[in-house]
Amino acid sequence: MRIVRYVGEEACNDERYIAALDDASVGVIDSLTGDRNVTVQYKLNGQPMRIELDAETRDFVDIAISVYIADELVKRETAADRWTRDFDLIIPVAKPDNWQRASSSLSSTLKFLSQDRFSFEWLERSALPDGPRHRQSLPEGFDTVCLFSGGVDSLLGAHKLLSEGRKVLLVGHQAEPTTASAQKDLFQFLAGKYGDQAALIQCRVARSGNVTHRHPLPDKIEDSHRPRSFLFLALAITIAKAAGISSVFIPENGLIALNPPLQRSRAGSHSTRTVHPIYLQRLLRTLHASNVYDGEIRNPFLYLSKTDMLQNMDPSLIDAVKRSVSCSHPSQHKDEKVVHCGYCVPCLYRRAAMMKRGLDDPDSYAFDILAGTPSRINGKSLTPYKQLDAKALIPFAKSLASASDVELQSRVLSQGYFPSSIGELIGPKVVDSYQPWADMLKRWAIDLVTEFEVRTSDEMKRQLGFTTSMVSQPV
Repeated sequence: MRIVRYVGEEACNDERYIAALDDASVGVIDSLTGDRNVTVQYKLNGQPMRIELDAETRDFVDIAISVYIADELVKRETAADRWTRDFDLIIPVAKPDNWQRASSSLSSTLKFLSQDRFSFEWLERSALPDGPRHRQSLPEGFDTVCLFSGGVDSLLGAHKLLSEGRKVLLVGHQAEPTTASAQKDLFQFLAGKYGDQAALIQCRVARSGNVTHRHPLPDKIEDSHRPRSFLFLALAITIAKAAGISSVFIPENGLIALNPPLQRSRAGSHSTRTVHPIYLQRLLRTLHASNVYDGEIRNPFLYLSKTDMLQNMDPSLIDAVKRSVSCSHPSQHKDEKVVHCGYCVPCLYRRAAMMKRGLDDPDSYAFDILAGTPSRINGKSLTPYKQLDAKALIPFAKSLASASDVELQSRVLSQGYFPSSIGELIGPKVVDSYQPWADMLKRWAIDLVTEFEVRTSDEMKRQLGFTTSMVSQPV
């Protein structure tokens, strides 16, 4: 599919841009005009704010928005392999030479993240009008940006940075209401503990609610959302650049960062790669090549699982952790007064970690998949579809629990090769082998299988793959 970034009628006079705007088959993404089809909003502690962006940073965030919206417009099932799509983006920018230099790296970054093929045509644009004016602007005196999703990992990451004495701008994306609400509640908890050391900036990128648009967008027909972490990080980097901050943190447990496929059918980008070391390495290369941002992007939990993180956390965070949201589709059960489905992979990872810490509460999930009983809330049955992730996860964890070091290290690299020294670039420290990741995988697997086996009903043990008893092994 062809996509063009709209920069107005006068900011680009290139014939290719003009022709694209007149072509009904081209998707036009307009976040600029009064009748825009895409809305971009920033709020500081709940109030609208303005961000002054230089030309290069504004181009970067609009590229990310274009990729994010384009992803929704083409159904993966229409591709030859029912997954990999082709996108051709026409992007007018202030400095085409910079982006031409970074083009190959950008395409490679997006391909690893989504498995789609993105090509870019860089045209020159002139100045753009300023964005909306609001009284609030970026606060001064902060030294760190931290992505803040409303989940366990981002909460613990923000707390770690604040406890080290940093002044932290927390950046959340309001993708849907449940996580947006969690972000606000968790920020209030941190603000109560650390005062003005922290501020929350919530960003919203979505189709405009305008009734009419100059350039109507096709319907949204794809919801796999593999490129969305590119947008999340772009928003954080945009804020960091505007605030003069050189450190961006993306707290995510090391298991999800590596995200080895649970099954062969989930290989490649069928398993998300939102914080994978290869992705972050390629993104940094793109940012540096385009001269957009020369700071650092780090994951402080690169060598820890969520279970490790909860075992080591400050007890004062327990209530906040319970308020956090980890579900893949958290608004699905909001009418039932719970935010966790209980059967998706993030819910299962969360539950294993909560069990190990002694915090498990089956009533906080719509379905207790380990008990195998109908939902306590609405009596709906645990369908075969709702069991798919657990049926993949249990054998996967059991295989890791009994794997040799060589086998474990091969799982570390199952999404692709990266040097063991990559922690120096994107992690909390450099290590000289893959052993810290291998040890983390084994610890996590033994803990999950041990905790789940004790709490799983006899019937569900047969269904979920507990064919033999788990015998704990030393790490």
